[in-house]
Amino acid sequence: QPPTEAPASQPDVAHQPPPAAEQREAIAAVPSELNLLHFLKKKELSDCDVRVPATGGSGEAQVVPCHKLALCSSSGYFYRHFLGDGTRARQVDLPDLPDDEDLRRHVDVPAVFPVVLRFIYSGQRWCEVEGQMPSGAAHVTEHNAVGVYALAGVLEI
Repeated sequence: QPPTEAPASQPDVAHQPPPAAEQREAIAAVPSELNLLHFLKKKELSDCDVRVPATGGSGEAQVVPCHKLALCSSSGYFYRHFLGDGTRARQVDLPDLPDDEDLRRHVDVPAVFPVVLRFIYSGQRWCEVEGQMPSGAAHVTEHNAVGVYALAGVLEI
């Protein structure tokens, strides 16, 4: 029998040119702490944008580059949006807080969303968002705890 050939749809890795010198240097500089938190503040590999409403609902929404894998791994809301409805949209709006006037008045969604994101990107490790964080990282305080809880609730975390 004649030897079987690889399907044409698979690239021949052996015949691809090596990466440029700049790419090789960037690839070689692997961070010492390589995990999802590394990508939290970076746009590399981001594949979606979360629109965060302005404080009080007036003004321009903030667009935060994120990673679908991180969001879907922790949130039922994001999972359904990116995988359940079949639209595969790049941009997603945060859901509204519960219909409670006092809650909406006291929760600053743009201020608590970074805390919720840090919790998501840390693999839902509470120690990553409790107490004072180094370098000003988002963390839970007595002033934002209710907001973090409310936003985590509507995101189904």
